[in-house]
Amino acid sequence: MVGLINEIRALGTVTALYRVLASIVGCGLLYGIECGGTPLEGIAAACEGLGIPFDWAIATSTWIAGRNEVVGGIALCIVALGLLSLPGAQHISNDLGELLEWRGPSTTVLGVAALIQTDYFVQSLFVIVPVGVFALLAISKGYRWQRAKLAAGGVLLAVIFVPLYVSTWIFGRDVSHRPEAP
Repeated sequence: MVGLINEIRALGTVTALYRVLASIVGCGLLYGIECGGTPLEGIAAACEGLGIPFDWAIATSTWIAGRNEVVGGIALCIVALGLLSLPGAQHISNDLGELLEWRGPSTTVLGVAALIQTDYFVQSLFVIVPVGVFALLAISKGYRWQRAKLAAGGVLLAVIFVPLYVSTWIFGRDVSHRPEAP
C-alpha cells in the first residue's frame, strides 16, 4: 500500500492528468450505468450534485451523438490498443503501485466509456473479446491467470484513481515540509 501511495505522488503532471481524466470518465461510466444513462450523463449528474457547471458534458454528448460512427470506430481502436498494452505479470512485481506506471488500463477505461457513450459497445464485443483473448493468451506465455488478475486490477485502479488520490492526499502525511530541528 505504501508503494501505491508513493507511485501516485511520483507521477508527472501530464501522466497524472491522463489518469485523472480516465478515472473521472470511469466513475462517470459507473454512475451513468447505475442511473441508466451514459458516462457523460453520469458526469453531468455528479457535477450538478456538486454544484459544478455541467454544460460542457451536455455539449460533448451532443457532439459525440452527431458523430457516433466515427467516435465509435476510434473508441474501438483505443480499447484494442489499451487491452494489448495492459501490463503482464512478467512486467510487474507484487507491488500494486507499479500498475500506475502503465497507461494501458487508463486507455482501456477511456475507450470503453466512449464505446458506451456511442451505443456501440455490444456490437464491438465481436472485436474486443478476441483482442482480449489474444492479449491474455499470446502475450502472457505462462502467466495467464496472473495477467488476468493484473489486467482487472489495473482497470479497477484506473477507475478509482481519483478517489484513491484524494483519500491519500487528505489522510496522508506531507513529508515534503518537515519542521526544522531546534
